[in-house]
Amino acid sequence: MNDGNAEIMRKLLAMGVAGIALLLIFVLAGFGIMHTRYFTPSAQWIVQQLWPETLRFAKIEYLYPFKLRLSDVQIASEPAIELQQMDLWVNPYGLLEKKLEIDSVLIDGANLAHGLPAFTLPDSVHLNQLALHNIDWADQGIIARGGEFTDQTAGLGFTTAVVTLR
Repeated sequence: MNDGNAEIMRKLLAMGVAGIALLLIFVLAGFGIMHTRYFTPSAQWIVQQLWPETLRFAKIEYLYPFKLRLSDVQIASEPAIELQQMDLWVNPYGLLEKKLEIDSVLIDGANLAHGLPAFTLPDSVHLNQLALHNIDWADQGIIARGGEFTDQTAGLGFTTAVVTLR
């Protein structure tokens, strides 16, 4: 091998190492920001870029492993949905398929005074389980307070659904 080819190989190796180091820095910075006061505004900005005017929240926390807790959540639908707290367990392997794979969603404290809203998930989001706790629901003269609901498939096809009313 002549000196020209060896020089090119050294430069390619240096660029590859620099690229991997830069990627590692971005990943570590992302994990680092999850534990600072800048996580909520950063997450709010990202959500507004991906789903404008669809989802709003006052605070977000990252809980190891792969759990996000959103507080004072507002979901734009007809009628609008307001939740006290929403916990999301995210499956990181879904990102390899370019889909947001959510293993479970726990919604705690919602007031559905006007019945169930007309809300559908985007095609890029897949949900495996949905659980509702402390739900106040009213529709066509029926009122339920402190209700609980679990859908194991979350396709809302009610394959395995449990409803508890107190």
